[in-house]
Amino acid sequence: MALASVLLSLLAVAFAVLGVFAVIVPVLGSVLSFAAPALALTGVVLGGVAISRAKQAGEQGSGLALTGVILNTLAFVPALLGALTCGVCSAVVAGAGQGGGLQPNVQFQVRQGAHDLDAADAGRLMPPPMPAAPTPVPTRDGGVAAPPAPAPAMPPPPLNPGPGGP
Repeated sequence: MALASVLLSLLAVAFAVLGVFAVIVPVLGSVLSFAAPALALTGVVLGGVAISRAKQAGEQGSGLALTGVILNTLAFVPALLGALTCGVCSAVVAGAGQGGGLQPNVQFQVRQGAHDLDAADAGRLMPPPMPAAPTPVPTRDGGVAAPPAPAPAMPPPPLNPGPGGP
């Protein structure tokens, strides 16, 4: 078991490195990246069992098992980081290529002014419509009367000069 623990630590490191470089191959990158931490944890357990059995048997040969536990513990951290970054990224890319994965629902609109709004915003953000131009009024002789002139714009009221004014 001690030898298996050391071998699993080497295999976990190899899977972690290959998983990072195989991220361009979607399924292979995911499998390697997610298998690396599992191998490292299995190696820690096997090394722990080997140490426990060596102590129960009264043997002094637990050095290889301890080496396996230490190497697997050291291999677990980069393997987990690789799985969380490259493995997840590879899995998402693989799922997106097969019609699954993350599909963002984001629509970008370029708005250059108040008149470039979509229909949902039109009622809330658009100014009230301008009044329609007056329609020509037919006269008795068959002609068309000119539309009434618009009301003259009123000047603004005068400003109050304040308490010290004239």
